[in-house]
Amino acid sequence: MRAQHWVDEPFLRAACDVIARELDWDSLHSGCLHRATSQAKTLAGSPLIVGVLGQAEHLAELLREAEQDRRENGFSVDTPLWLYVPASLPLPSSLPPAVVIKRVSATKVRGKGKG
Repeated sequence: MRAQHWVDEPFLRAACDVIARELDWDSLHSGCLHRATSQAKTLAGSPLIVGVLGQAEHLAELLREAEQDRRENGFSVDTPLWLYVPASLPLPSSLPPAVVIKRVSATKVRGKGKG
């Protein structure tokens, strides 16, 4: 098990608020998102991998974890990874094509801002 988290608790809560509106919440293992990816389904039932990243230095580790999830679940390499990150987090422009960046504003924290 990894000792270091990829995301802090306040941002994870904000990301989970957005995830709960965009994905089938019952299809994912939200308890692992501090330091792992999870398989999930869109609201339409399409399979995907979901991850939450708060610190860019953990990106390579998260991408490896997503690949492992794809293999373990029998998903194709084209299965999307929906990656929830802070709106201000700089990411490289050369991400794999299956990565879908979902930027979450700090105002998305429960009880604050819109939505």
